Amino acid sequence: MSTDLTVQEQQAFHAPAPAVFDPHKFEVMARIANIMAGSKLVPECLQGKPDDCFLVTEQADRWGMSPFAVAQCASVVKGKLLFEGKLVTAVVNASSRLQGGLRFTFEGTGQSRAVICSGTLKGETEPRIYRIEIAKAQAVAGNSTLWKTDPEQQSCYFAARFWARRHLPEVMLGVYGPDEYQGEAPAEMKNITPATESRPAAPPDALVEVTATDGEVFMLPPGPAKLKLKELINELADGEDFELLWNANKDLIKSDPVLKEAMKERRDEFFPPQNEQQADLLGAGGK
Repeated sequence: MSTDLTVQEQQAFHAPAPAVFDPHKFEVMARIANIMAGSKLVPECLQGKPDDCFLVTEQADRWGMSPFAVAQCASVVKGKLLFEGKLVTAVVNASSRLQGGLRFTFEGTGQSRAVICSGTLKGETEPRIYRIEIAKAQAVAGNSTLWKTDPEQQSCYFAARFWARRHLPEVMLGVYGPDEYQGEAPAEMKNITPATESRPAAPPDALVEVTATDGEVFMLPPGPAKLKLKELINELADGEDFELLWNANKDLIKSDPVLKEAMKERRDEFFPPQNEQQADLLGAGGK
């Protein structure tokens, strides 16, 4: 069955009006943010920063969760507010549009071992599935110590985020995890924004452009951009789409071994090995 949202599904979902547009709720959230900023029990990156605490409080309101509980799973990386995978997974499982919660299974061994995240939306009988090899997810996430000590658990959090981005986008709007933002994760919940004088000329959090075969352009941080491009590679329908995607994103593909390998697999699927026209598409001899 199709995993895209139908017109009926989109019309059936009506997001509540944001609390920031309600004067009374806005005032309450501001008071909560001030209390949070004055606490020594919230992460260091939020202490003394009522404006940042307000962002956490507003996000908690959208999720229908305690802002203080959400704050315990928040961090700041290079000026971006991020949320831990366990929190995001809990939010997805609590969604009223999901029946029974997300399920995780594993298959394969070694470098081929993969996590499969599945969930069934209300009104449907078949689960929607997201699958990714653990090694590939870790390559995007970077060298976090959490991935080294418990890669399967971290891969579940990773898969839950990307399952939700595709099937419950209203839950994930603007939400990223520390381990996917530029492939970096803070060792502890603290502000690691580099000092102004130490920043390189090019902003480290510059967005990366990814162009789909239909011409749609996505501007994303490097980690999510690579995941989006990997998704587009998996969705290629034929050789014509392959060439369109390659020509539009070749620099990013060439720079990442995972993306390059994924394109090689699709190239071999669409073009016979003896087709010399495609032999050097991804490098000398396709190597």
